Amino acid sequence: MELAKGQADWQAFTVIPLRMIPLMTVLAGCARVVENPPENHAYIHNRPVRELFGGIRLDDGIDAKEADILASVYFRRYDGLCGSNDPVILRGSLWRAGTTVGYGGVRQADITVHPVTGIVRQKGYPLSTPPWADLREVIRDPG
Repeated sequence: MELAKGQADWQAFTVIPLRMIPLMTVLAGCARVVENPPENHAYIHNRPVRELFGGIRLDDGIDAKEADILASVYFRRYDGLCGSNDPVILRGSLWRAGTTVGYGGVRQADITVHPVTGIVRQKGYPLSTPPWADLREVIRDPG
C-alpha cells in the first residue's frame, strides 16, 4: 500500500524502536563499566594488558598494580563482559576486588588475590594459580 505524500507510516515508528530495545537493555545493563574508569585502577591502562600481565613477578610478592591486573583478567575470564571489577584493596591478608555483573548490576563475591602465592579466586569459580594459564587464554596474542 502506497502512502500519500506527508502521511507517516506508523509501523516505521513502532517497529524500529522495538528492535532497539535489546541494544538499549545491554547498554543500560552494562553501565557499571563506566562507574569504574581506568584511572581508578593501580595499573596503567594505556599499555597492552598482555605486556602488563607478562611483567607480573611472583618472587617479590604481588603488589596492588599486579593484583589489579590479575583481578581484571580473572573477571573477564570467568564473569564475562557485562560488568566490572572494582580496584583492589588490601583487606586482611588478601587483595580484594568487588565485582558487579549482569543487567541489573548485581554485586557478586569479591575476587581475591593472595599477595604471596599469587592465587586468584572467586567463590563459585575456578581457582587460578601461577603461571595462570587460564588467564593467559584471555590475553593471548591472536596472531
